[in-house]
Amino acid sequence: MKKRQIEVIAYSPGLTPGTRLGRDSSLIMRVMVTFLMHTVFRIVGLFRPEYIMGTPERSGEALAEVALGAITPPEGRIYVILVKGEPIFPDPSELAQNHNAQDMLWQKSAFMADIN
Repeated sequence: MKKRQIEVIAYSPGLTPGTRLGRDSSLIMRVMVTFLMHTVFRIVGLFRPEYIMGTPERSGEALAEVALGAITPPEGRIYVILVKGEPIFPDPSELAQNHNAQDMLWQKSAFMADIN
C-alpha cells in the first residue's frame, strides 16, 4: 500500500434530531425515537451534557468549519464532537486507538475504494 500524507479528523455532530435517523423506520419506531429525544434525553442532558440535542444546522456548520480548517483540533487530537453546539476534542475510544484496527480499516477502505 502506498503511504500518503492524509490528515484525518474524526467528526461527530453529537445527538442531532431531525436527521436521517428513523426516517425509514416504522411509525411506531419514529414515535418512540421522538419521545426519547424530547423527554428522556432532555432529562439525561441535565447530568450528561453530551446528551443535549444539537440542531442539524449547527451540525452542518461545524462540519464545514472542520473541513475548511476553521475548527482545528489541538496538537495530538484527531476527534471533534459537538457538545451543546460547541466543539470538544476528547480522546478516541480504545478501539479507535488500536493500531491493528486502524491498519485493518485503512486496508479494507483502500480495497473497497480500489486504490491499492
